[in-house]
Amino acid sequence: MPTSSVESDNATKEELKEEQKEQLINDLTIKLIQQQPVYKAKKTAEAAIIKHLQKEQVKVEDLKISGLTAESDLENYLSKLETSQQIAQFTKQVQQQINSFKFKQKTESASFHNIAPKNNKQGEKAVVLGIVSGAIILGTIGIVIIVKNLTSTKRK
Repeated sequence: MPTSSVESDNATKEELKEEQKEQLINDLTIKLIQQQPVYKAKKTAEAAIIKHLQKEQVKVEDLKISGLTAESDLENYLSKLETSQQIAQFTKQVQQQINSFKFKQKTESASFHNIAPKNNKQGEKAVVLGIVSGAIILGTIGIVIIVKNLTSTKRK
C-alpha cells in the first residue's frame, strides 16, 4: 500500500475517533443539562452551544431553527424554555443542526473537488482528440496533393 494511502487511512481513523469523542461529550452534556436545575441548565446549554458553534465555525444564522437568527437570540430563546428537559432537547437540536450544516459543507466541498479533476481530464482528452484529428486531416490533404501531382506528371 502506498505511503500516502496509509497516511490518508490514518488521518481518516483519527478524524473518526475525534468525531466519536465529540459526540460522547455532546451526549454527556445533554445528560448533564437534563439533571441540572433550570437556571444552571440554561447557562450550561448556552455555553455548550456557543462553544460548539465556535469550534465548528458555524454562525447561528446558518442554522434552520425558527426564532433563532443571531447568537444574541440564544439567551432569549433559552429563557422561554421552562424545564431542563426542554433545554436539553433544544441543545441537542442545535448540535444536530450544526453537525448537519458542517456535513453539508463537507459534502459540497468534496463533490466540487471530485468534479473539477474529471472536467480537467475531459478537457485534456478533447485537446488530444483535436490534435490527432487535425493531424489526420493534414495527412489526408497531403496524400491527395501528392497523388494529384504524381498523376498530373505522368500524363505529361
